[in-house]
Amino acid sequence: MQSHIPNAFRAIVGAVTLALLTAANPVALESGSCPRATTVIATTTIAATASPTAASSLVTATPGTPVSPKILLIANEFELDYLEAYNFTTQYTGDLFEQVFACTADGTICKLACGQELVSASQITSLLLISGVDLTKTYVIISGTRGGDMFLGSDLPANFSGQYFSLYTQDAPYKYPSTVGTEAYWHGDVAGENVKYYANVITTGKARPCNTNQDDTGRLVALFLGAVHEKIDFGRVAIIKAFSNFDRPPPHLTAYQSRFSVGEGATEPGLRNSWKTIVAVVNDVLENWETIFEAGIKPNTYMGDLKERLGGSSDFGTTAGAAPGSVQGA
Repeated sequence: MQSHIPNAFRAIVGAVTLALLTAANPVALESGSCPRATTVIATTTIAATASPTAASSLVTATPGTPVSPKILLIANEFELDYLEAYNFTTQYTGDLFEQVFACTADGTICKLACGQELVSASQITSLLLISGVDLTKTYVIISGTRGGDMFLGSDLPANFSGQYFSLYTQDAPYKYPSTVGTEAYWHGDVAGENVKYYANVITTGKARPCNTNQDDTGRLVALFLGAVHEKIDFGRVAIIKAFSNFDRPPPHLTAYQSRFSVGEGATEPGLRNSWKTIVAVVNDVLENWETIFEAGIKPNTYMGDLKERLGGSSDFGTTAGAAPGSVQGA
């Protein structure tokens, strides 16, 4: 069967998943020759399928029971409302692992309710060490919400005016933007501009940040180190997230007012749309496993960190001449 969305998945794998360049400073590269990037503040909605599977309703597998899923969905626990249709039946446990890692009866699709920042790093590391769990051919999809750069927004009516609502990114219609991760949440003009500057310096001008990304740092660090130790294929990791808000205020509000008074009006419709996309990707992987996805899809950009621990050659330039302790020399 012909794949309906392999090119989109190629773009996600080849660009968005490269959000890890260094263990301390994850930043993603732009991807070339990709379908048009569409950064969306969601407007359409879909219905959640049902409530999440309660841990008490799951059968616990005997320790060491083998499972090798084709898909692993990593999300905040409240997002798992959208996955009941998959009917997760069995949970797998291991030493120092307290999260719910549950799979369908045939072990094809699994889910992990994950925390944030360094907590998520320890949770995913523990998962990778569970006896019997084989994720070497698994496609990992990370969900969540983020603050979007208003100047990179798209999918807006043509009659919108002003810089606050920008039009389609026609200057680079076939390039996905980059993403920046941190252990601290940021919001506002000063922070947003500093992140852009930092990303430009650390990647020698290659990165183009488009959204805030606090929670993914720990998740990607753990997955990257898992790839270094051949526990997963980092080329099969994708981030598909919803824009919950802009990353800075409109002209008449302060950063504090826009963050704590206006809030995140796009969270709910954004998550509904992002999970609709995730389900489409899951279905495509399952339907075209033998013909496309089992062998893997080689990313069309550099994938890895500055030390090239996953192989390949970093195109970020060299930091050999950077001063010790500086941004580039850290």
